[in-house]
Amino acid sequence: MADRSIARSLGSRLAEMRRSAEMSQAALAQRSGIPQSEISRIERGHTMPSMARVERLTDAMGGRIELVGPLERVHRAVRGRPAIAEPAWEDVIAAAVRLQAHLPGTTLVGGTAAGLHAAHRRSSDADHVLRDLRDRFDAVRAELEAIVGWRTARSVRPVLVLGSLDGIETGVRQLRRTEALETEVLETAYGPLRLPTRAEITRIKAYLILTRNATRDYLDFAALFSGVPVAEALPSLAPLDRLYPQDGDRGTVRQQLIRQLAEPSPWDLDGVDVAQYKGLVSPWTDWEAVTDACRHASDAMMEAISDGRPGWDDVGDR
Repeated sequence: MADRSIARSLGSRLAEMRRSAEMSQAALAQRSGIPQSEISRIERGHTMPSMARVERLTDAMGGRIELVGPLERVHRAVRGRPAIAEPAWEDVIAAAVRLQAHLPGTTLVGGTAAGLHAAHRRSSDADHVLRDLRDRFDAVRAELEAIVGWRTARSVRPVLVLGSLDGIETGVRQLRRTEALETEVLETAYGPLRLPTRAEITRIKAYLILTRNATRDYLDFAALFSGVPVAEALPSLAPLDRLYPQDGDRGTVRQQLIRQLAEPSPWDLDGVDVAQYKGLVSPWTDWEAVTDACRHASDAMMEAISDGRPGWDDVGDR
C-alpha cells in the first residue's frame, strides 16, 4: 500500500509538471522517447518509474528532478534502495536503443552486448563503437549533446566521448580495428538495437583477454563460448590473427590466447567477488567453472591446430 501511495504521489507530481509545461502526453512521449502508454501509467500511479525514467521525463519538460520532490525521497521511491545502486537492466537497454536512434551507425559492444547474447549477467553501462568517429568527432559530440537526457563527462579527441544518457553511463568510441564488425539487429521492447553477432562478441572478448586481462572478459568469454556447441563456437576464433594483426609470426594472437585460456589469471581477480558480480547466474558464480570453460576452449583450439583444420592450419606450434 505504501508503494502504491508513493507511485500515485510521484505520478501526480509529474503530471502537474507536464501541464505546467503546457505539454500533452503525446508531446512528452515524442520529446522524451518514452511511450505515451507508459507515461499515462506513471501519471496514474500504476507504474513506479525508474530513476532514469524520472530524469528523462523532467529533462524533457525542461525542469529539474529536484522539482519532483526531495532527491532522497525520489531515490527511495523509484529505487527502493540507495541511490548508488546499479541501474535496472531494462534502463540500460532502453538508453542504448535511444542513443542508436539518434546516432545511426553505432554498434553496442562490451558487457551489455555479451549479456544480451549469453544471458549470464547484467551490465550497468553501454559502450558503442563507430567506424568513423575519428573523421567526424565534433559532429558526433554535437549530436550527443543535443539529445535530451545526455550529459557529457569527458572526451578524448578524436576517439572517445564519455557521458550518461538517461542516467546510464554511456560511451561512444572509435572502432580500433580496420575491418567492420559483423553485426545483427536485436528487436527489443524499446526498439531495434544493433550489436555484434555472438561470434563477433566472442572474438572481441577473446582479444580483450589478451589486451586487458580482466575478470569480466574471462567471465563473458566463458559464457559465450560454452553457450553453443564447440563446432559452432570454435570457428569464431579462427579469424583473430587477420582481424587483429600483430608483429611476429602468423598465429601469434591465437597462440597467446591458447596460453592465457589454459591458465586464466586476470589481474583484478582478487578484487572481484564473482558470486555477487552483476547478477551472474550459475555456474559462472563459481570461478572454477569459468576456469574449466576457458581451459576447454584452449584444448579445442589446440585440437583444431593439431588436426590442421581449415582456418587453423596456419598456426605454428606453441
